[in-house]
Amino acid sequence: MIRNSVHCVVFFMLAVLISYSSIIQAESIISIVMDKPAAVKLRAPDSIKKFLKKHIELPKAPFKDEMTQRAYMHRIQKEITGLLATRGYFTPTVTLDEMKDGEKPSITIDQGTVTRVQSVSIEFQGAITQPGKVNESDIKKFRKAFLIKEGKKFRSQKWDDAKAALLEAVTRMKYAAGRIVSSEALVDKEKAQADLRIVIDSGPVFYFGELQISGLERYDTELISNLKTFRKGDVYNEDILLAFQVALQGIPHFSNVTVNIATDDAQHLAAPVNVVLSESKTQRIAFGLGYSSNNGPRGE
Repeated sequence: MIRNSVHCVVFFMLAVLISYSSIIQAESIISIVMDKPAAVKLRAPDSIKKFLKKHIELPKAPFKDEMTQRAYMHRIQKEITGLLATRGYFTPTVTLDEMKDGEKPSITIDQGTVTRVQSVSIEFQGAITQPGKVNESDIKKFRKAFLIKEGKKFRSQKWDDAKAALLEAVTRMKYAAGRIVSSEALVDKEKAQADLRIVIDSGPVFYFGELQISGLERYDTELISNLKTFRKGDVYNEDILLAFQVALQGIPHFSNVTVNIATDDAQHLAAPVNVVLSESKTQRIAFGLGYSSNNGPRGE
């Protein structure tokens, strides 16, 4: 019996070692495959090389034939051209240099001239265009704060971010239903210039209306209304609305609170303030009675 037990232990240890060896071998193979260098070099200025390597895939194996090479180059040229356009380079040159003296073939990229912003046009429609010093001041403020300035490099992401920031600034004060009517970036590739244009419709001025509360079961509505700092008829302000939501979230009665207003133009004179609540679960409190020979009755 002892001999049989020893044999079993030996066989078990051998099986473990073989299994472990297989795992190590498999991991080594996977590592070799993942770390295998590309069969093609990428030659590009440092300013764009790192960016491109994040988004394109270089072939790991040599091209099988000329047709495969042509298909790859057609695809990679389109990808690189599209990627560089987002960085303001609209006239790049992408070429494949054949293998020389045992070296790998290489994809060489000349990004061309970066496109710069020639002009920025921000137009407004809606109530914000009505005559008045306040409106004129608001328009000047929005235009001055626009994130893209003339002469700066044009980048698609910055253009999108600038439009979003402008709309957020407009809708934050008074104009809750503001929207972008149109926007365009006209790029002259030969001159490497971009003309930007955006049109914002502010919509009407919004005013706070009555509270519309949902999810309230165990508490009185005064618990909600006592925490608001605005009255019906006050001009809408997103910061005031957010402060109201934070105040509601700060009391223990509710586990979740969302506050917003209806942005229907037809209700702009008294926009309902929607308050959606989830009440916190009721905490159970246990009471007990006891008796001590020293102190008499006691409560727990």
